[in-house]
Amino acid sequence: MITDDDKAFLNSFEQCSLGSKCWNHAAHIRMAWLVLQQESSFESALERIRQGIKRFNAVNNSIGYHETITVAFARLIDARRIPNQSWQTFFEKNSDLFEKNCLEKFYSPELLSSARDIFLEPDRSPLPLSVNKMVLSVEEAAILFCNIQIRPRNSASIKQLIPFVKSNEIQENTVSVTFPKNVREELQSFVAAERLCCSSLVWDILDEDKNIVLKVAGNKEQAAVVFAWFEE
Repeated sequence: MITDDDKAFLNSFEQCSLGSKCWNHAAHIRMAWLVLQQESSFESALERIRQGIKRFNAVNNSIGYHETITVAFARLIDARRIPNQSWQTFFEKNSDLFEKNCLEKFYSPELLSSARDIFLEPDRSPLPLSVNKMVLSVEEAAILFCNIQIRPRNSASIKQLIPFVKSNEIQENTVSVTFPKNVREELQSFVAAERLCCSSLVWDILDEDKNIVLKVAGNKEQAAVVFAWFEE
């Protein structure tokens, strides 16, 4: 859900009228999130983010553009964002992205300092796949099927949850599974474990009246796989 305030912020950035003192790390994240929410593909969003930062830097006499940091954060944001989510909700649920050393989980300082001009994949932990990336490389496909197709269907935790499924729905790239509230602890344990191995998916547990709803967002192929997890 993009508000008028969001639109005004993005417009001021793209028109280079945003004050340079306002152009901090949080502003970078907000701008990238807004562009990713608007564009139809990750590739077009990333190019718009790149050109926007370079143009803003040129107007403000800054030489701070870093290709690997830009791409890495775009991929992290894209993997976690949810359609129709507000900026405030994204901000509150992803506080780690706003920490100074966020990328240290993925990159060693040595590699990151050498990757300013061209994008390099991390040397510590892999970055998540793009939510909107529909064409996968052989390596990415192998990671996807290993992480989200084989493991969960064989895990004891999901077998315990399946009998309690009240409804299972899929809309484009998001799956919504409804459970009674008395399985909250089991559901939280399941989500905590799956987040570690399925970092390309966005996980959320919501309260709705007498039920709790598990929402899992990914690309359309990922959503179809997750939907199948909870089918008898």
